[in-house]
Amino acid sequence: MNVFRSFSEAQPNSQTRSNPSPYQGEAAWGYVKRKMTQSTPIPVTLSSDPIDATSLPPTAALLRLPANSGHGHADGQICVACAAQTDVRALLFNLLEEQKRSIRPTFSRVIVDASAVSEPDQVIAALGGKLPATALRDHVVARSFKLVE
Repeated sequence: MNVFRSFSEAQPNSQTRSNPSPYQGEAAWGYVKRKMTQSTPIPVTLSSDPIDATSLPPTAALLRLPANSGHGHADGQICVACAAQTDVRALLFNLLEEQKRSIRPTFSRVIVDASAVSEPDQVIAALGGKLPATALRDHVVARSFKLVE
């Protein structure tokens, strides 16, 4: 009895396969076709007025964007330290990660308090997709959140 077979004998013939797929080897290697589920984006409301956290419903998450920390530059200048604290896309991504890890309760909407920010237009541009994505998290945030008026 010959245990060794050629590759062509080991692979099923595309004419005799029960699963007619254009991808060779799909059935042999166990690939499973999955339908991607599209979830509805979480609405994000931007507020330029200060928000009282006690008046929010329990299903809302509040993000407060800080003002210039006063470490030697004027408002509106590029600063790595300030950008890390006020990058709304990074903060929203962190909210999703905290929810996944059960650190934060489930939320159905997000309110961004941008009252301390000198240029809220940058926040609107980041949430509206006007700024280029700089990390994978930006794509996740674009699919997961939606800016509402």
